Amino acid sequence: FPVTIWVVVEMLKKNPTMTAMYFEKEMPLRDISRRLISMLMRMTAAEIARCTLGEGMRVEDTAWLMRRIDAKYKEEAGQVLNRLTLVPADRFDNALDMMRIIDKQKPDVWVLDYFTMLYDHSINEPFQMYARQADILKRIVQRTGSLGIVLAQLKQNALEQKAWKVASPGDGEYAYKLFQYSAVEFSTFNPRYFYSDLGVNHNRYYLVCLKNRFGSQDVVIPFTSWPQYSSFEESLGEHRTFIVTGK
Repeated sequence: FPVTIWVVVEMLKKNPTMTAMYFEKEMPLRDISRRLISMLMRMTAAEIARCTLGEGMRVEDTAWLMRRIDAKYKEEAGQVLNRLTLVPADRFDNALDMMRIIDKQKPDVWVLDYFTMLYDHSINEPFQMYARQADILKRIVQRTGSLGIVLAQLKQNALEQKAWKVASPGDGEYAYKLFQYSAVEFSTFNPRYFYSDLGVNHNRYYLVCLKNRFGSQDVVIPFTSWPQYSSFEESLGEHRTFIVTGK
């Protein structure tokens, strides 16, 4: 589950007038909605699914879940979710479709998950097509003043032969123009994917800065993750220092 949806929810919590759109090209809307409930309710996705899906589904279970959500988050989560619009894959094909939706809705923040799922049948050559998509995404930010967050996928096996398991700008698939246009770029790093045999804490998660036009590029943001709740917490103070440096 992308850290970006958690980031957007936290931004909405801290900025009561902010609005956001999440353009989801990979995950079905039902699944991302379930993970949002998991994040806000601190319930596992399995617990939520038992209330809402499958054989043996009971109306009273679903009603109980909705009452619990309403009672616990009537003020906080309701106001957050009312300012977050999820845009499913069947509502947009490419960046031009995104521009039309953003021009109409005028969100302060928008997220695309993810870049190489966009397509334009009028351009056959992949590099040209994705360069065009990046150009339009840049234009969206320029004409609306919004903050755009774009997820890019790594090339296949991009990190397998590297000793340093953090992506570099050249590892992104068709993402060279994204890196050129971006003000800030981060790579995610989940050590359990590479070092689980060394006993690395599976809750560790990092954002490693690759580019920063506003200051130092020497930035690592550590998180503690709870995958079962689709949630994260930024590590601060001494704990932050320890999990970044080991000291």
